[in-house]
Amino acid sequence: MKTDIPKNFLDQYQDKRQHLQDTLDQVTALLRLRLSQLAARSGSRGRITEARVKRPAKLWKNAQKASLKLEDVFTRVEDLLGVRIVCNNLSDVAPLVEMIRKDCSILKVLKVKDMISSPTKIGYRATHVRTAFVHFPSGGEPDIPCEIQIRTLSQDTWARLSRDDLYGRDVPQPILRLSQALSTQLSAIDEIGQLIRDELNQCPSVAEKIKDSDGITPQRLALLYKHRYEENIYEWTLIDWVR
Repeated sequence: MKTDIPKNFLDQYQDKRQHLQDTLDQVTALLRLRLSQLAARSGSRGRITEARVKRPAKLWKNAQKASLKLEDVFTRVEDLLGVRIVCNNLSDVAPLVEMIRKDCSILKVLKVKDMISSPTKIGYRATHVRTAFVHFPSGGEPDIPCEIQIRTLSQDTWARLSRDDLYGRDVPQPILRLSQALSTQLSAIDEIGQLIRDELNQCPSVAEKIKDSDGITPQRLALLYKHRYEENIYEWTLIDWVR
């Protein structure tokens, strides 16, 4: 495969490789911090399961498919850097997108692609957040494309079972129907899991209805505090208590 890739592109890739890896490390470090803060604040659960710099062969293939000039490859291939976040439930997805949009200052959100409500032809479901890493101070350096994939556990299961075998291929109709059926079944599991979580997270209307067996959440703590002291409490104090 390397024989099909221009040497000047490979040379540029090698020159940029360490800088791209350092940038990816910076992005993942910030995301891990924000994920832990989000979990403490709202109970949304997500974890980074993969982070990579796109390999030169795939990068060049994408560049050719998009008819990019050599000088544009490292600024216009959307998933030059790639991060995957797997969350527990459907309700975690929107807070994660909002976290990236508002709390990750080094990332500029360019586009959010919803493939949960509109899955692909083969049944792939996920949310892709297309971002650009912004250097600070800029010093005239170009932004670096970074795609963040967000999947639920069920969506990630489908991708590991099917997408790796089917992506980019001419899939026969019988296989396509099976892949779509598997996606639909796993989507139903997501919905059931969400119902369970919603039921568990329901907060009583009054403190007296909170049982000793109920899990500790910021909402329940706030209710108990207000019942005991007749005043509200700051959100971050609750987060510290939950920790």
